[in-house]
Amino acid sequence: MKKRMNKVQGDYILARAMWEAVNQVQKQKFYEFLSTKGLTENDVDDDNFETLNAEYDVFAKAEIEDSAAAWENLKAAETALLEFGISIAPVKIRETLRKGLKMNTMKKLEILEMLMKLDITTIPAAFRA
Repeated sequence: MKKRMNKVQGDYILARAMWEAVNQVQKQKFYEFLSTKGLTENDVDDDNFETLNAEYDVFAKAEIEDSAAAWENLKAAETALLEFGISIAPVKIRETLRKGLKMNTMKKLEILEMLMKLDITTIPAAFRA
């Protein structure tokens, strides 16, 4: 069976899955924190937000650090995937693509989606990462 995905695509999938998993754990930790206080999400308002936020930061320090690390990994994988996409684009439009990706988040998301659907067997071997 031919390999249909390159390392950059695989790294992005793993980084995204890790970030989503870590955020799910952090969300569960948040609800656990609220329950220890006898609160629900609806009880958090402008008056008690700062106090609760500071207490939560202590309560869920490890989860917050894990989430930050997972986010950094996801951003690095995203950048690598976008650079791969730019590298297989025609030379004349590469700089325009780089500038556009910095300015337009929706286009960036569309390009990421297209790159994840890309079957690398359709790309000449010299361009594969």
